[in-house]
Amino acid sequence: MTHETHDPFVIAAHFETLGIRDYGIGTAIPRVGCASAFDVTDQDMDARGESYDSLLDQTVDRLNGKPTNNTYNPFWRTVSALTAGRQYPDIGCGICRNDQGVDVDGRLYPCHRYVGMESYVIGNVHSGPDLNAARRGYERIYATWFSICSDCWARYICNGSCPWQGAHSDGTQGLPRPATCASVKRSIHRSAYLANLLAREPLAS
Repeated sequence: MTHETHDPFVIAAHFETLGIRDYGIGTAIPRVGCASAFDVTDQDMDARGESYDSLLDQTVDRLNGKPTNNTYNPFWRTVSALTAGRQYPDIGCGICRNDQGVDVDGRLYPCHRYVGMESYVIGNVHSGPDLNAARRGYERIYATWFSICSDCWARYICNGSCPWQGAHSDGTQGLPRPATCASVKRSIHRSAYLANLLAREPLAS
């Protein structure tokens, strides 16, 4: 989703007209201090949230056997997280582990989004990974998250925002974007409602 097209209904309808039924929709959110015209604004996120509220209603209708306009369902991943019983927050992506980025000179970065950011180099394909640099990167991320996320009720499900979005060019880690935090919490509320409904009511097969 971008600033120009941030309605999940519109995007889902496009995929379905192409016959695609298995897809995910991400959001263009800027890195701190590096916003572009394509990134969603706080106002866009509010409008997107209203669309997701409507989509939740359609999801419940579809589970009850009623016809709906589309089959897109972004709620199941969070529903699964709600029932996983995790007891501690963790980094939710493969950063520094199975999702490294490589530039044309062979330098390794935490993920493809960091490529070109000199302060985040974690090794080289020719000489091998720099495990100490990767460890320092994790320490920066966790220290920042614990400073703001430790008292948040959503921390075990949210896993913090995308680390790259808070990455300053000098290698320091910024705080999550408040609008992103609010959006995640609203998403968890929707999925919690759906999980509770599934646990309480027999729905159509």
